Amino acid sequence: MQSTVGEVVAWSFPSSIGVAAASTALGAIAAAGVADGARSARFRRALPLLLCWGIPPLALGYGLSPLVFKFTGDTVSLEALYLIIVTCRLAALAGLAFLFLPKAVPPEALHAFNMASMDDGRGGLASLARRIRFLIISGGGTRVASVFFLVFLVAFGDFELASMLNVQRWTTAAFDACSQGRSAAEVAGAYAIPCLAQLLVATAFLALLPRGGGESPFTLDESGNVGKGPSRNLRRVSLLAAWLIPAVAAGFPVFVICRGAFKGLSGVLRSPWMLSETFSSFLFATAAVTSAWGVAKAVSILKRRRLAATAATLPGLLGAFPLSLAILSLFQSPLFLPLRDKPAPLFIALTLLSVPYALAAVLLGEAFADGESLHSARIAENLDGKKRLALRWTLKTQATAVMMAIVFAYAYFELTASAILAPSATPTLSTRLFNLAHYGESERLSATILLVSILPAALLALAAAPALAARRRGKRASK
Repeated sequence: MQSTVGEVVAWSFPSSIGVAAASTALGAIAAAGVADGARSARFRRALPLLLCWGIPPLALGYGLSPLVFKFTGDTVSLEALYLIIVTCRLAALAGLAFLFLPKAVPPEALHAFNMASMDDGRGGLASLARRIRFLIISGGGTRVASVFFLVFLVAFGDFELASMLNVQRWTTAAFDACSQGRSAAEVAGAYAIPCLAQLLVATAFLALLPRGGGESPFTLDESGNVGKGPSRNLRRVSLLAAWLIPAVAAGFPVFVICRGAFKGLSGVLRSPWMLSETFSSFLFATAAVTSAWGVAKAVSILKRRRLAATAATLPGLLGAFPLSLAILSLFQSPLFLPLRDKPAPLFIALTLLSVPYALAAVLLGEAFADGESLHSARIAENLDGKKRLALRWTLKTQATAVMMAIVFAYAYFELTASAILAPSATPTLSTRLFNLAHYGESERLSATILLVSILPAALLALAAAPALAARRRGKRASK
């Protein structure tokens, strides 16, 4: 047992470091062309990355099942497939982070440094060394380091994709130990090193997280008119990378799901199944996301926002598996044992896992509204109640609503915590799909995955609809 644990953990570390490094580099390229550009350009660049990150790992893994069965017994090919998919998926997360995390070095300071470097006439290695020193002294490297740590946390704690693609990681080995009846305390003891590593990296990420103008770690500020901006070639490469990431990660899986779904749709509609699991997942996700939003709002109004945000987000940043093990250990204790098979453990886990995303949504929503809300306050006195509410929704609330819809989709499809903590009387949708997906591709299952995805997609569309309608009205008025 110990040798097996050691081998799995020993390989999980370097593979996750490699994935994090590649994803960070690819995400930086995808965000490079517009990282200092207008807000609208940044949101357009974020769209393909959000599409990639928003597809549940369970759906990606299921869509790749034809390749998994083709590579059965070929561990090298399975490992290569897993590394490619998880790298592209996490590159989307890295790209989003680079788009919205503030730079430690303002554009004006960087432009002044570039002008000074041109004046001294030095080039080659001397110029490179000077730029590295400037990056270190100014703190610019902390932004890259924080993104790397964030991506490493997700890569090292991945369970869904690794399990669906039959790849051994410490999370899959620990989950197998749990499913074999070992207590959470025993599993946590056997895998204490990776759990501790998650804690240390999460702490480092929060410590290095760049500060915005205040205590918010996010920014939507426009860049100043300094320098010549990114070159045309860089913008082209950046745009290509942003769309290649979802194409490589999700293109084939989405094709497989849609191909089977259209054939099996009629059969699923004639005998609707999984309704109870869908309803359970909806209730758990709604309750957890509502609670996470409440925590995020409370954190956002506190004076010591950064300290409160660290305390609120650290449990969720540990990853679904260490957090679920900790909660399972708590509810296996004599004091809380009567609640073990109740909704409370899963509700707590989903809430804590959703808090980091909810806090990012709330703080980004505040950053989005800072400039416009000042202007709207001046003209609101001349508006009636409905127009005032519509203006507030457009300028402030809608950005948060759209992002919270994405958080809902995350909680709705969350697998790791659900598989460990879901009550036996109310199994969730993700656990049922996970068990069925291991039997391979089927038209009925493809149709089911497509149908159950309609609910979070509808919520996202509902949140985004007012802005799209207002944009169309604005275009018609301008003609």
